[in-house]
Amino acid sequence: MHRRFQRAIAIAMGGSAAWPSYRGLLALFLLVRFFLSVGQHLSATLGTTFTMENLRVPYGDTVAIYMIRAGAGFLASVLVSTFVDRLAVFRVVQGASVIGAALRLLLAWDGGQWMPQAVQLIIICAALPLNDALFRLAVPVALKRILAIEYANDAALEQRRRNLFVAIFYALHNIGDIAANLVYYRWRTLGGVVYANTGVLYPSAAALLATAAIVTWMRYIAPRSDSPGIPLQETTHAMKSARFWRYLGTVLALVCVTSMFLHFELTLTKDLLVELGPGNPFPVLQSINPAMVFLLAAPVSWLLDRWQVGAFNALIVGTALSASGCLAMGILRVVPSVSAVAAYAVGLVIFSLGEVVWSPRVSSYALDVAPEGSEAFYQAVADLPNLLIVFIGPLMSHMLVDTYCSDTHCNGAMIWSILGLVAACTPVLLTLTRSWIED
Repeated sequence: MHRRFQRAIAIAMGGSAAWPSYRGLLALFLLVRFFLSVGQHLSATLGTTFTMENLRVPYGDTVAIYMIRAGAGFLASVLVSTFVDRLAVFRVVQGASVIGAALRLLLAWDGGQWMPQAVQLIIICAALPLNDALFRLAVPVALKRILAIEYANDAALEQRRRNLFVAIFYALHNIGDIAANLVYYRWRTLGGVVYANTGVLYPSAAALLATAAIVTWMRYIAPRSDSPGIPLQETTHAMKSARFWRYLGTVLALVCVTSMFLHFELTLTKDLLVELGPGNPFPVLQSINPAMVFLLAAPVSWLLDRWQVGAFNALIVGTALSASGCLAMGILRVVPSVSAVAAYAVGLVIFSLGEVVWSPRVSSYALDVAPEGSEAFYQAVADLPNLLIVFIGPLMSHMLVDTYCSDTHCNGAMIWSILGLVAACTPVLLTLTRSWIED
């Protein structure tokens, strides 16, 4: 009965009775990535709102807690990467989904009433980042292992399919952000502040439980795709290799352009607030980037493979285009006939066009250069820019706002010209170090 049911599912998914279609598996895997994205984005809102409103922590302490969460997330990624590389990754996603849902339900059911504040902070600042780290690392590795089996006889096709699915994952990550924001703000409208921060955890937990159910189905219909990795080298050995240090140099060069994401939230918010007041269209401008990434990530990835643009070339071209978007924001602010909103909209469009070129290729580049058995570790190192900008970005934003903004006016032209030059450091550094990195 068990085997007949398994064969029936395999045939229904378009495969043979002996082995299910990988197209069906990958379609399910896209659902997994979407549910993961929604669940993680919903829980990420707790970093500040839950801490400020439920635990009554002052704003300054909240910034520190946000930094602690970012640091804990990166350290957790590095620590668990070795285990992810050596385990059956679908089991990792399955277990992490159940544990993550349990943690979120625990916070939701308690509602800050009985659980000590120290325990809540441990869950928010340590347990949740550790849990989310398992997802970030396991999903790309699982994708690589599925495609390696499906296209075992065609390495070039495997590479193109991997780039395409990584881009689709990146698009789903952005649409998951939009969906999470809609759910979160809807909850705030219905239930007020406190209910929002506890109630929003229920759809987050539901998304993770849906992920666990899909992965369980995937393991059931295709157990061979969940084979453990090959432990060719330990993490300490990987860190001693020249390949790793070249890869680390590439990752560090991305810090400059990656910091712009934080400035779009901090500096741009302050700029618009001073220039246009509380009724400014910042939410509309904020939606430009995820919407464009969702629409263009997959087509751009297909075009890059069609034109045979390598991952490193995509990093240089994409980051240069993103930096030009920031510079365009500064230049257009000088033009009298162009409003501040129009200038920032044009700059965000150009920045987003560059982002869909370079950002998905970071993950693809990590999978390309990582030795077999160390893919998750290389993926963890790719999160280093996100950690560094948490410490550098707020300080730089504060300096720019204090220097170029008053109570009634912000010199947006100077602010974004400076930030554009900072972002331009990334393609310049990548170009100058190319011979060393690709040696």
